[in-house]
Amino acid sequence: SAHNGTIRFESAPGRGTTATIRLPLGQPGARTREEKAETASVSKSFRILFIDDDEAVRLLIAEYLKADGHTVELASEGHEGLAKAGEGRFDLVITDSAMPGMSGSELAAAIKTIRDDLPIIMLTGIGDIMNDKKEKPAGVDMVLSKPVTRNSFRKAIAALMAGRE
Repeated sequence: SAHNGTIRFESAPGRGTTATIRLPLGQPGARTREEKAETASVSKSFRILFIDDDEAVRLLIAEYLKADGHTVELASEGHEGLAKAGEGRFDLVITDSAMPGMSGSELAAAIKTIRDDLPIIMLTGIGDIMNDKKEKPAGVDMVLSKPVTRNSFRKAIAALMAGRE
């Protein structure tokens, strides 16, 4: 096989069959060329405001971002997010799209009226469709599809924040 491994089967009446699969360990820290190409990194840490009405999502995304060295503040809905964004302490805003009260699109437009230089990433379940059609709500700088991976966050932040470091 491509992994230079072996598979051995042992069978005994009344005891069933045992399959032993052996795969050699790669060099410690070695990665395939594809893995290296896929892993993006952000060289600078940013102050990020993340708004999502789903607590589990808020906590997971916060962990992703903190693990990459960013400072993260959370808001559970649009009005709270808008108030925090207006305080001027953030380098980047990431918001969910569908939230009760104030949608991510409404929030992005409102934030841009008070801080037009603040980059905004919007997460949505239909991000692929929006990106294919080149549709972005007013005020949104980048659309990411849910479910979002840690690496897609890294790539988005690196692309959006390039030159702002």
